[in-house]
Amino acid sequence: MHQNFSQILIVLSSIILFQGEIRTPFKDSSNQGNTSCLVSVAQNNYVDTNDYYDFPCLGWKQYYLTRETDGGGTFWNTERVFHIFGDTIVNDTLYFRTPFYWLRNDKGKIYVRGNLNFDERLFYNFNADIGEIVTTNDLEYFIVRNIEDFVLENGDTVRKLDLSYTDSETIVDSWIEGIGSANRGFSNYVDWEGGHGIHICTSMMGNTLFETPKDSFNCEFLNRYWIDSDNDGYVLAWDCDDNDPGINPGQLEIPYNGLDVDCDSDSPDDDIDQDGFFLAEDCDDNNANINPEAIEIANNGIDEDCDGMDLITSISDLEYPMVHLHPNPVVDFIKINPIKNFRFIATLMDLNGRIIHRVKNQKSLNVQNISNGIYLLEIYNIGTTSKTVYKILVQK
Repeated sequence: MHQNFSQILIVLSSIILFQGEIRTPFKDSSNQGNTSCLVSVAQNNYVDTNDYYDFPCLGWKQYYLTRETDGGGTFWNTERVFHIFGDTIVNDTLYFRTPFYWLRNDKGKIYVRGNLNFDERLFYNFNADIGEIVTTNDLEYFIVRNIEDFVLENGDTVRKLDLSYTDSETIVDSWIEGIGSANRGFSNYVDWEGGHGIHICTSMMGNTLFETPKDSFNCEFLNRYWIDSDNDGYVLAWDCDDNDPGINPGQLEIPYNGLDVDCDSDSPDDDIDQDGFFLAEDCDDNNANINPEAIEIANNGIDEDCDGMDLITSISDLEYPMVHLHPNPVVDFIKINPIKNFRFIATLMDLNGRIIHRVKNQKSLNVQNISNGIYLLEIYNIGTTSKTVYKILVQK
């Protein structure tokens, strides 16, 4: 309710009055810019009138974060959004739909039903008098000790009922129109008992109406769990770019576009094969065995080291060999005798290119601890950077 008490405020054009009650039927999620539920006002003192805050109404949301513990010091958070998103008519009665149940307001009495298979029952009674016993869904019973005006953060004035347990006069909770319990909102969670915590924010069209703090969180933090600016179905808490509907956790990562399309830092945008080289350097970014630091394997038609060509040599009968190797087959030591005097690196590899042994300028290579089989011996000329690969047979 706004502060101008001299007239009935009409924000929507589609309003129907039934014996002093205001109803705002709707079929979609647009609220035409309204920032409050509608209220019929007859007198300055709201609690002395027969008019009631027109809740539920379109644009209303209640979002909350519960914090739970397993008793051993481990905490985890659960986020929920409780909002009005549509309406349903049952037996000529209009109900407003939420993700959990349906609600309707009858002169300050909020009724709830699960769906067509459940009977309706009283959820909150803001029409109760002082001294009357009230309950929320038969979960707890209270006595109304006080009724007074309460101003929400958007300026609306509503009823607030202060409650005690039936065996005490100590105020333990308050019911606020449009909010529910000041401690729990419209949820059935308890606060901090048994290691549970809850923080609730109630808003209208994104504007905070009331905040129920129970820990270090605040409404700004919880906004992330219902804001979906790009309308892609993912709220800000899980959407790494809430201004682009093409970026969210439901997308497939598109390589090499510089964007984290699927909001998953573990799915690479570049260096797909995770060999440490980006596409600009890697001639095959889908094969971790091919990159500028890989060992080239001769005569296999593959450019392993990304130098633009495959190493072509004869591994059985070289017309111009760089070295003479003997014996071959070899049992223990293979002798490396260069044709000319040059500095070289000898690298022994298996047929998959895995390096087994590497020596520099040594004319003998120990293969005693190597299993029988065919191996490749690469001789790399340090001076000319040329290399030749020989086939070696270890046979003991």
